[in-house]
Amino acid sequence: MPKQKKTNIDLGKGKNIKIPVNYQHFILDYSSNPENKGWYKEDVIHILECVKEDRLEELEMDTDLMNSIGTFFEDGVCVKPDINAAVFWYEQAIEFGNDLARSNLADILRKGSKGYPKNLSRAFELYKECGLPYAHYRVGEFYEHGWGVKQDLEAAKTYYRLAYREGHGLANKKLKEWDFLEGEKNPHLGKKRKKNEEGKSRYEVRCHEWGDGSDYHWEFYDTKEEAEAAVKEFYDKEPGNVYEHLYVIEVDEEGKPIYKG
Repeated sequence: MPKQKKTNIDLGKGKNIKIPVNYQHFILDYSSNPENKGWYKEDVIHILECVKEDRLEELEMDTDLMNSIGTFFEDGVCVKPDINAAVFWYEQAIEFGNDLARSNLADILRKGSKGYPKNLSRAFELYKECGLPYAHYRVGEFYEHGWGVKQDLEAAKTYYRLAYREGHGLANKKLKEWDFLEGEKNPHLGKKRKKNEEGKSRYEVRCHEWGDGSDYHWEFYDTKEEAEAAVKEFYDKEPGNVYEHLYVIEVDEEGKPIYKG
C-alpha cells in the first residue's frame, strides 16, 4: 500500500495547512464480477472461505486485502451482499491507514448505502484523513454545504482547488458551477458553446466519473474528429488517470443524443 505524503497548501496571508495526498493506482469497479476487480473467481472464493471458517492464517493478510474483502461483501462478489460485513473489513483496513478503505467507508456513511445509517460527521473525518483526489473533492463538498462540519466556503475552495489541480473530474465539473479558482486560469470562464455551420452542437464529450457513477457534460465540438482529438489530448496529459472515462456522442441542436439504428 503506497504511503501517504503531506502537501503544504497555501491559504494566503501567511497561513498554510498540510493535507494528506496519495496518488496510488487502483481498479475502481462496483460490479459483482471478480475479474472486473482484478481477481480470479477461485481466489475470491478461497479468501471468503477462509474468512467464514476463521482460517485467516492461510491468507497473506494486509490492508489492501482487508479493503478488498470489504468490497467483496459490499458488492456481492461471490457472496451474498452484506453491508455490515463490508463496514467491518473497511474498519479493519482503516486501523492500519488504508486510504481506499477510508474512501469506501466514507461513501457508505455519506449516502447511507444499503440501509446502513448515515453519519456525515464520521464520513467527513474519513474523507479528510484520506489522501486520494476523490476524497479531497468530497472534503470541499462537505465544507461547502456544511455536512457534518461547520460551513466554511474558504476551506471548500482550498480542497476544490487541490482536487482540480490533481485532475479530478468532479472538481472540473464543480468549476463550471462555482469559480473556486476565482478567475485564475479558469478554463471555463468566457467559454461559449461551439456550433457547427448549421448552428447545431454536433458532438459532445461526456465524462463518466467512476468515483460516484455520475455522468456529465464536458465540452461540445463541431466535428467528431475535434471531439476525439480532445479526448486523446486529455489522456495523453494524464495517462494514469483512473477516475474519469471520457467518451464522444453525437447530439442534436438541443444537446440530446442522436441514436442511429
